Amino acid sequence: MALHTPLGGKSACNIRNGARCILHTSGLRGCGLSGGLISQQLRRVVVSAETESSLSPLDVLRRENELLKQTITDAQVSIEQLETSLHDANVPVPHGEAYGSAAAVDPRNLQPEDFWSPAIEVPPGCEYRDEYGPISPIPAHDGTGCLKWDETLWSHADHFRYRWNILRNIRNAIDQNEGGLEKFSQGWKYYGFNRGECKGKTGQWYREWAPGAKALALVGEFNNWEPKDDHWAFKNEYGVWELFLPDKPDGTPVIPHRTKIKSRVENINGEWVEKIPAWIKWATQEWNEVLFNGVHWEPPQVGAPGEVHTDKKYIFKYPRPPRPRALRIYECHVGMSSEEPKVNSYLEFRRDMLPRIRRLGYNAIQIMAIQEHAYYGSFGYHVTNFFAASSRCGTPEELKALIDEAHRLGMVVLMDIVHSHASKNTNDGINMFDGTDGMYFHSGARGNHWMWDSRLFNYGKACFQLCFSSCRKQ
Repeated sequence: MALHTPLGGKSACNIRNGARCILHTSGLRGCGLSGGLISQQLRRVVVSAETESSLSPLDVLRRENELLKQTITDAQVSIEQLETSLHDANVPVPHGEAYGSAAAVDPRNLQPEDFWSPAIEVPPGCEYRDEYGPISPIPAHDGTGCLKWDETLWSHADHFRYRWNILRNIRNAIDQNEGGLEKFSQGWKYYGFNRGECKGKTGQWYREWAPGAKALALVGEFNNWEPKDDHWAFKNEYGVWELFLPDKPDGTPVIPHRTKIKSRVENINGEWVEKIPAWIKWATQEWNEVLFNGVHWEPPQVGAPGEVHTDKKYIFKYPRPPRPRALRIYECHVGMSSEEPKVNSYLEFRRDMLPRIRRLGYNAIQIMAIQEHAYYGSFGYHVTNFFAASSRCGTPEELKALIDEAHRLGMVVLMDIVHSHASKNTNDGINMFDGTDGMYFHSGARGNHWMWDSRLFNYGKACFQLCFSSCRKQ
């Protein structure tokens, strides 16, 4: 349901109990926390009070007291689960005035939101790091195992088997040729810009898959947008262009942090075009320019856990709490969340909106339009840069700070990312990067979504690693 609020009219606010294909933040860390029951139960009390006129005020009060007792019990179970998770992760859980559990806090000092979304406290200087379990093996069934939940789908069983066989073959190929799913899903560590070595020298690697391209060079502010002889990449046998830039004599990188950058490509048709690297981590648009530029994002310093600094890498401080038993999701668009006629920022949303959402009874936020999209009116559904957080709202580190604060407040963070199609934009996006119609997408009519006016991916090709890795990187 939509709620009308002072935040510019009708806000994107939904209460959902059903399932939807939404990504839990992984590279940026998803989280969950038990709660949400009280909001649902209190709503039921209010409805009952309105519809059952026979109930006296005393009867309603008695019901509310019983529900409150049950909610406190549920919250205590969540806190115990959280403390167990912290112990398992070797994170100390001190007990005292500053960092005691909710049971040690005087309930008279608690707010209602502290019951359905208990805030998290950790010791000063504590850093949280995700640990992933082993990759699950391929199930032995033939793809029809899910039909037990909906027997009406048995008429399509052959198609389920067909799709499952494709999935199984791709997974086997990844295991045999790509070092397994764990390595394959971290493609950003190989493609794009990464620190590394070559022939004993330390520097920056740039790699880009563009099999149809005839030539490729890096241009940007670092070379005044004109490539030097050592700024041209070489294509290997797999269609991947590789370039190594050794550090300067003083040890600083050739391409500094926040440097605007693009790939100058001679495409398959012999035309010279400038493209934003497909694995770029940030892309920005100047106020007086139409096109976006890729921006090399590599903060030279590391901040303290929870420290927000313009040019320091943000370090997460708060762990992900247990998964909630009942989700209450507030669907939000950071840019549209301001009362003022402007695009709101990650830090403003963090400061103003997160506490308000929590007070309203929600224990989860679903962030819309999070990947960079050149056309703002697309509401984020015409993605141009799959690894870049939308720059209209701030930097990647500021987005991390928003997510960490949501975790501190005990709220789940869901990121609504789009991998079913991509923007047709050939200036700012990945469409026709090397000049071919079917580089990341299907060729011809199959590769065009007539309703969305967008491109449809060919998941059997290299785009699968790009999409899969950006899920994990996000």
